[in-house]
Amino acid sequence: LQEVSLAARAIAMASDQAWSRVQRQVVKPKVRRLYPRVLRLPLADGAIEQDGEVVFARDVNPTEDVALFIRVAATAAQAGLPLAPHTLKRFVDEYQPLPVPWPSTVLNNFVSLLGAGPALLPVWESLDQAGLFTRWLPHWEKIRSAPQRNALHQYTVDWHSVECVVQAAALTREVLRPDLLLVAALFHDIGKAQGPGHSQIGERLIREIAPTLGFNESDTEVLAKLVLHHLLLAEVATTRDLDDPTTIEYVANAVGSIEVLELLRQLTEADSKATNTGIWSDWKAKLIDTLVSRVSDFLQGDLVEQSESFVLRNNMLGMSLGDIQISKNLVGHAVRLCLVDRIGLVADVAGIWALSRLEVVSADFDTIDGVAYQEWLLRPTFGGQLGEVQLREDLFRGLADPQAVQRQVSSLRAPRQLRRGFNPAPTRIKVLSNAATNAAVIEVRAHDEPGLLHRLCEQISTAGFNIVSARIATLGSEVLDAIYIQNQDGTQPGAFALANFEFQLRRENGAST
Repeated sequence: LQEVSLAARAIAMASDQAWSRVQRQVVKPKVRRLYPRVLRLPLADGAIEQDGEVVFARDVNPTEDVALFIRVAATAAQAGLPLAPHTLKRFVDEYQPLPVPWPSTVLNNFVSLLGAGPALLPVWESLDQAGLFTRWLPHWEKIRSAPQRNALHQYTVDWHSVECVVQAAALTREVLRPDLLLVAALFHDIGKAQGPGHSQIGERLIREIAPTLGFNESDTEVLAKLVLHHLLLAEVATTRDLDDPTTIEYVANAVGSIEVLELLRQLTEADSKATNTGIWSDWKAKLIDTLVSRVSDFLQGDLVEQSESFVLRNNMLGMSLGDIQISKNLVGHAVRLCLVDRIGLVADVAGIWALSRLEVVSADFDTIDGVAYQEWLLRPTFGGQLGEVQLREDLFRGLADPQAVQRQVSSLRAPRQLRRGFNPAPTRIKVLSNAATNAAVIEVRAHDEPGLLHRLCEQISTAGFNIVSARIATLGSEVLDAIYIQNQDGTQPGAFALANFEFQLRRENGAST
């Protein structure tokens, strides 16, 4: 069965590639007549779109850029484009073993690849057919085209796992750690085809795999629990008495935390949908949600907790007004700012970074006695070094003319919306009135795009609220923002004003309700 599956996949891929190239040859003359000069479009550092395929930039060097191959693959999936055959051949011919553990840049791009939704499938298949995934992930060989033992499954073990990732990508708005959800979806059945007790085998294997991917001990423990208990919620919800306190305590003891519980809830749905179209139903979802709600109450977790001020934690109170401190680390460049606070300041700075082609990896903001302290972790979108002199000039020029920044940033979003295959899960926005003692909290979970943070902060300042602190994080291609806001007089916004603002935010950002 495994050999038949592998042969069928090879034939299907050869056929798909051949007819795709025929179609491009038919369309190419028309495209060149309409756009005679637009033949190579930069997508990311080292990745170019050419004739509807992703190819390498001319000056790439795999020996000096360990993240190159995974970054280009992730870029292709995120853009909904195939890898060109000659590019795929270079992947194989110029393969460089990845360092162990993987550097953060490699892991981040791997998560972006997994988060591409349905566009992941053709890119994954082409890389898998080329034998690259078994080089990057040696444990994958055991489940590659392995037949299922349960007749309910419609896919082989490996393809079920990839389909589970696709389903999980649509649920990333529901969790605080989308990277852990996507990785758990990929490896939840890694213990299959190796004897009975695949969940226990998988737990042991993920404890080996996760550290090699670059996850720390805490994240590895979460992934191990997800793999071990990926069948738990479905089995308990459909077979146990949910009114029995013993049932609730059993599940609570197994998951141990709200974080694992919320990840397990979404992993259960993704796993069910990837098994067979008839496995997931409203009835099953209601049972699982009831179980999750009662376990959550038992664990008594809070949705949002405001952490200790990063200003005090990093001794930034000694900075003078107008100070800019720039330092380089393994991920990018840390930029610290000390500025006079005003309405719209965060939006203006975020817009300046977007116009300077700088990705925001993470950010922390706090306001103390009218002084805004900001710490940004930035990374050039197309690689290279961040020029400190140019950055300072861009910053002060942009702060002097925020209206110009607003006009220019508004034009950044359009090209991304037109990309084929660019269909991420809907943005999720919540405005919480009781998550902090003296502020309201805006939780945003969205797909990353140029100017996103600027747009959100601009909408907040336009509504008359002041951003007093924030925690910004980008995991793969997913953005997780918690923004703390107050009225301009320093008071906590009222419930009616927040409800109206939440409706407005969702409408303007195309967020789901």
